[in-house]
Amino acid sequence: MSFVVRCAIVLAVIFALTRLANAQGAKLPPEYINESRTLTSLAIDEPAYVSRFGVHISKDGETFLFPKTPIFREQGSFSLRVIRRSDGYHMYLPKNDHSSFRVSSDSPSSGELLELGCIPVKEIHIEP
Repeated sequence: MSFVVRCAIVLAVIFALTRLANAQGAKLPPEYINESRTLTSLAIDEPAYVSRFGVHISKDGETFLFPKTPIFREQGSFSLRVIRRSDGYHMYLPKNDHSSFRVSSDSPSSGELLELGCIPVKEIHIEP
């Protein structure tokens, strides 16, 4: 490879790296940005909504919440209401929503979920 070709390659690489270093993404307006909170930040008697994806069912059928699950103030698709009470977390299922949660033979046991730091649900309520 000639000296000129090697210089051209080096210059092309430097140019590409400079463009990457100076690239900026579009910024979201501040009014669209909310503070990110998780289940563990809920105060006693504070309600919130969580994604169903933050709910884990053990192979024993016990229900757990992943502690780093983001919380939301408004209900959205695939969300459930959760309230932290003095005795633990209470989960509220919509009355006419018969969605199911997946449990299989390779699901973790209750002990394994506790070892992972998952939070046991104290009580499950059906919304009126």
